[in-house]
This record gives sequence, structure tokens and C-alpha cells, in this order.
Amino acid sequence: MKTKKVLLGMVFLSLICNVVYSENYEPTKVVLNYELSEVEGRVYPGDKGIMNLVIENIGELNAERVEVQIPGAGAIRVAKKWYIGTLAAGDSYGFSTTFTVGINASVGTHTIPVYISYDGFDKEGRPDNNKRVNYEYNIKVEGNTLFVIESIQTSELKPEPGDTLTVSLGLRNDGIANAKNTEVMLFPPSMDLSTMALASSELLQQASTSINPIEGINVLGGEKQFIGDLSPGETKQVDFIIHLDDDLKPKAYSVPFLVGYEDNSRQTLGEVLFAGILISGETGINAVISETDPDEIHAGDKDVKITLEVDNTGTESLKNVKLTFEPGYPFKNSKSYVQTKDLGTLKSSNKDQTTFYANVDEDAKPTISEQVFNVEYEIDNTIQSHSFRIPIEVLEYPHLEVETSTVNATISMLNEMRLVVVNTGSKCESVTVWALKKSEQPFDFEDKSQFIGDLDEGESGKAVLGYSVEAGAKINEYILPLEIRCTRDDDVLTFTDTVRINVADGQQAFMDLCMIAGVIILFLVSSIIYITRFKGRGE
Repeated sequence: MKTKKVLLGMVFLSLICNVVYSENYEPTKVVLNYELSEVEGRVYPGDKGIMNLVIENIGELNAERVEVQIPGAGAIRVAKKWYIGTLAAGDSYGFSTTFTVGINASVGTHTIPVYISYDGFDKEGRPDNNKRVNYEYNIKVEGNTLFVIESIQTSELKPEPGDTLTVSLGLRNDGIANAKNTEVMLFPPSMDLSTMALASSELLQQASTSINPIEGINVLGGEKQFIGDLSPGETKQVDFIIHLDDDLKPKAYSVPFLVGYEDNSRQTLGEVLFAGILISGETGINAVISETDPDEIHAGDKDVKITLEVDNTGTESLKNVKLTFEPGYPFKNSKSYVQTKDLGTLKSSNKDQTTFYANVDEDAKPTISEQVFNVEYEIDNTIQSHSFRIPIEVLEYPHLEVETSTVNATISMLNEMRLVVVNTGSKCESVTVWALKKSEQPFDFEDKSQFIGDLDEGESGKAVLGYSVEAGAKINEYILPLEIRCTRDDDVLTFTDTVRINVADGQQAFMDLCMIAGVIILFLVSSIIYITRFKGRGE
């Protein structure tokens, strides 16, 4: 009974361990909390302001070595770095810092980069170090101005190059006095500022010298809209129809608007306001094989390394990018490796790469095989996927063999074995032939090997091995084993073959040679005698 209780306890603990260790977590993720972050009060050109930022770990695992950095560039100058240390899962951290607004900073919204770096953990609890995420935080610079843009809307939810759309501005009088005879002009690159009747000369000079024209945004219809009088706190809407050129680069544009009006004393005043319009573009992604190891892939290769490069060719950031390799014949899954890889976020015009491994079937014939790589990503909270069929060339395995089948040898004489080696497979380098003499064979080799060189597919090479046959050797046919060696991608390959050696007696061979020489001499003497006699008779 006691034993059964112990066994039940062990089973229960095992089940608990399996549940615990099979659990997946939300990976560490440190973000900038925009809702809790703020700028205290209003800031103007030349001011010093206070900015309160809050970062938060929204993952289920701790973040370590957390650092926040804001570089000192642009009209908003901070140039500070904070070391926060460990940020537990679900915790947040707030900190305040002062910043300076440049004296020549333009009125409107300015963006500062916020860089967050940390060491974290992935969904399986494994370390995922050296993470870096970039955020942008907006700071609105006020001016000695009267009007503010309360809202901006476009008739197209996601304007793209080539679109024609209506831009609607909600313009609010944020001052303490009335604005009379108000007119608003969208600032295109070619507009005639002289038509802005109520704008002050200072405003016109500022607009013509400090505002960069935006090529590719064209106003259709009236460039100037009259909206009349606005009392303090009152908002009026003004609409402009614009056309976006087909070659307009997708990005966020700060479109300038000129506002001219009269105050109660009939003095002409004016302001330059900026409205942000985001031009979207096509989502584009491409995948190519940047390299393989080995460079040349052959039948029978194991653990072939395939490096895949993914390029975000569109204008939108792709989140949770995941790559999957589906090997097809002659490639096969390598059991030692995972065929799905996570790349995280891939920003516009950025590239990243990862590696996969596969084996090649030993009986594969030379071919160009299209292999399938699937790319999955998230954009606008929608999961999308693409499949890429990328060709990979597979070469036949090198195959070397001796074309020479039989050679003759004489006892007690120096012999030469002339061999022809042919490559019936793919290219192999540093081909060398070795004679593997058996202990019972009567051969003494001066050179047991002969270097031939590189042999491409279908090429042949010659090797000459000098050897002698021991005295007293039996007259017989011997089969000599040969080994052919070559190198491919730093690997040494070996092939075996044989050659038949017909051994003849040296004395008999000498007698045969003398007999042949005697016959030749007798023939020559007879010919000379015959020619001499025939010539004498003729005389």
C-alpha cells in the first residue's frame, strides 16, 4: 500500500513538472507608455521644459540591464541616459527630465527619439539579450500664436501616392480676442504669397525663407479659403482638395498652412501652422538566399547551411516576422535543427537574415530545385504571409575512375604504369592516384602516388607510376588496387578502382626482342643484296 502511494506521488509530481515546463510565457517587452507620459505645461521657443516619461514591462518575464537614452539632436535638446536596472514583469518606471527648446525652433509638433535597451527572455524563458527598441515622443512647441490646429482629417483613411483626397482642418482661436476676416492658405511649393492679403509682411518673409516646399503635394481648386471671424475658443473647419503625385515617397509630411487675420484694432497678423499627413505605401517583402555552406551543394551533403535574407521593401514596419523552411526533394529535414525562426520587427527598408540547415539525398541527380520559404508577419493587427520558391542548385557527387584496364610488365626491368583517370561526376580538386600494393604482390614502386590536378565534370587526366617486378616473380596476371583521392570544400574524398598487370618473363622477353631484331636485320641485308645485284645487271 505504501509503495502504491509513493508511485502515485511520483506520477503526480511528474505531471506538475510537465505542465510547468511546457508553459509558454509572453516574452519580455519594455515599452514607452504614452498614456502616462506627459510634458508639464506649455513650452515656447527658448524655454526649458519638464518631461515625465514612463516605461513599462508588459511581458511576463523580467527585463534586466534596462537603459533609456535620448540623444541631443534637433530643436528639442535632452542628451541624457538613464540606467534603470531590473524591471520586473508588469512593473513600470517613471522618471522626469528637463529639456531645452531651441530659440529658433518652429512652432508645432517636434519628435524626439527614445531608445530603450535591455536583456530579456523569450516565450520559452530562454535569455534574449541585447534587445533595443526605438520610440518617438512628440513635444508640442507653442508660439506667441493665436490659432492652433485642433483636428486634422483626410477623406482617405490611408492616403497613398496617386490619391486625390480632401484634407479637413479644425482651426481653433486659442487667444483671448476675436480674429476677424480670417483666411487660410495651404502652402504649396509654387504658390504666390502676394495673394495672402491679410498676412503680415513678416509672416510672408518667414514663410518664404523657413518653409521647405513639398514637391508632389498639389492643391486642386482654391489654395486659399476664407473662414471669416472667430471668437475666443471657437473652432471652424476648412477643407482643401489635394492630389498626391504617383512618385511621392510614402512617409509622414508636415504640411504648412498660413493663417492671416485682423485683430480688434484692424492690425494685420499671421501665423504658420503645420499639420501632419501620413502617406502610406505598399507592403513589400522579399527573400533571397545570400549564401550556402558549402558554396557548391552535392548529393549526399549533410547539414547544408542556408542563409536566408529578408528585405522589407515596403513603407510599413512588419511585426512578429516569422520564417519557415519547408524542405522539398532532394533536400530533407535535418533532425538537429529547427526550421522556424523568429525575426521580430522588421522596419521599412531594413534587412535581416537567419540560417536553416538541411540534408541532401545521396541519390540526387544534378538539378535546380525550388525550395519553399514561408514568411509570416503582422501589420495593422492583421497576420499576412508570403511564400517564396527559391531555386537551389544541386550538383552530382564527384566520381573518379580509372579508364585504363590492363598494363604489361616485365620481370627484373623498370616498368611504367600509364593510367588515365576520368571524372564522371562533378568537379573535384587536387586529384591524386595511389597504388595500394598487396603484400603478396611482387611489385616495388618508385612512386606510389601521382598528382594529376583539378578535374572538372567529364575531364580526364594522366598519371605515370614507375615500378619494377621482383626477380623470380611468377608469370601471371595481377590485380592491383588503386585509390583516387581529391578534395571538395575542404573535404577529402576517396574512390577505389583496380588495374590488371600482365607480368612476362624478362629473359623470354629479351629473346623475343632479339628474334625480332634478327628478323629485321636479315630483311635489311637481303634487301641491300637484292638492290645491288639488280643495279649491276642493269649496267
